[in-house]
Amino acid sequence: NLQEGEKAGLVHAPHFPFPKQEAWWVVLGTAEGKIVSIERLTNPNRVVEHEIKFLSPKEGEYKFDLHVISAAYMGLDQKMKVELTTLDASAVPEYKVHPDDADLDNEPTLFEEMLNANVEEDSDSDN
Repeated sequence: NLQEGEKAGLVHAPHFPFPKQEAWWVVLGTAEGKIVSIERLTNPNRVVEHEIKFLSPKEGEYKFDLHVISAAYMGLDQKMKVELTTLDASAVPEYKVHPDDADLDNEPTLFEEMLNANVEEDSDSDN
């Protein structure tokens, strides 16, 4: 029961061995029980907006179950039905990669840099 502008504090759990922050699990699943997305939210604000990102299924209408589960308190869990309509890929705007991001593909990864740093020069060279 937070007031406007108030944030959630630590959970009241006197027998828990250390202070515990309130958290929520957001689980998106199909009616058949398959988990599509599962994420842990620790935002202490009174109202939280969260986007669930996942690979969309083929074009059509789908029904999902959305579970919001408290990691701290019993009896606060919520379950709701979510209906989603996916569009044909041709109806979705084309995703354009920013040129700066495209250039990053040509840069070595941190792993490659570390690997190259450990390569010793050939001791048999004429230099």
